[in-house]
Amino acid sequence: MPTTVVATIGSDGGDDHTTIQLWDDDAPASLVTSDEVWEGRMRDEEHTGAGTSGAAQQALDGTTTDATRFKRLTTDSASGSAFKSFIDFKDEGSFKLRYGAGGAGGAAVRWQSGVSVGVGLVVNDLNSEVSRLMFRNDYQYGAGVTNGGGSSGSIIKKCIVSSNNSAWTANNFASGFENCLIICTRASGAAGRTGINVSYGGTLQFCTIILPDDVGGTSSSGALNAGGSTAVNSTASFGWTTAFSASGWVSSDHNGSDDTTGPGANSVDDLTFADQFNDVDDATGDFLPKSGSGLIGAAEDSTGIIEDILENVRPATDPTIGCAEPIVAGGRIMGSIAGQGGLAGPGGIAGPHGGLAG
Repeated sequence: MPTTVVATIGSDGGDDHTTIQLWDDDAPASLVTSDEVWEGRMRDEEHTGAGTSGAAQQALDGTTTDATRFKRLTTDSASGSAFKSFIDFKDEGSFKLRYGAGGAGGAAVRWQSGVSVGVGLVVNDLNSEVSRLMFRNDYQYGAGVTNGGGSSGSIIKKCIVSSNNSAWTANNFASGFENCLIICTRASGAAGRTGINVSYGGTLQFCTIILPDDVGGTSSSGALNAGGSTAVNSTASFGWTTAFSASGWVSSDHNGSDDTTGPGANSVDDLTFADQFNDVDDATGDFLPKSGSGLIGAAEDSTGIIEDILENVRPATDPTIGCAEPIVAGGRIMGSIAGQGGLAGPGGIAGPHGGLAG
């Protein structure tokens, strides 16, 4: 049984590392040889950075891994923890499902460089797991997060990815995005913007890909198949010139969009953007499903994905397309609140690598 080596990342003097890169650089050359899981826990603050042209802010790279000995970058939801996720604030009145969580809180990684290209985080190591975090890229080019070309078997899950980008908000090469909210915030002069670029066997499951209603400008695809046997399932794409690129998707179904491009015979088409989410503007957005949304109950059954982005229960039958399930509490579609008509979230659910979910 591998040993999990936990380290904290943040600005406090007691944290083990000040940046993701320093934490990653401290990893052994082979986690297989050391028989370890390398886990970094991000402090509940906005981690900012800059770099040189063409450089990523930070990267998970250079370590030998396998399916049971790998890198995990996440948070800590324990009571009193200073390393909380936006998920841990879902029951606060100010919470909104967007980058910054409506000011509620949560660990975030933000690229603020003025150089021509930058990425909030690049995941190059195979089998890596990144979860419960927010990512944002403020500059014109480059993604909020990239599941890189060498990261086969890696997964980005339960994350919010936002980018002021003229190319793409997120990249996914031969790996997976699951239960993620992906938002492009770049306005005019950005023809060719893409929500997420998927290629070489990459997969999207239960994601929501948004170009907000008040952003303007022109765009291309919310989900772009850039080649290879790629799949998209139970994913919502709204606000784009084309919700899903026209060809190349395999084993894809149960998607939702405001046009007719959703791959699969069971996809739901021509839905009105404003009728699907609580607030579809960038400035005030809340991308939790709205009551009466056509996405509710229209996703694929029995996928084995038992939670949504907020770690609320997904039903085995008739789950919701997109990253979040609706739960009515006090008249608002929101995360579960025990004892107020919502469903209490499960405890101790095993994650894909055998650890605790999240």
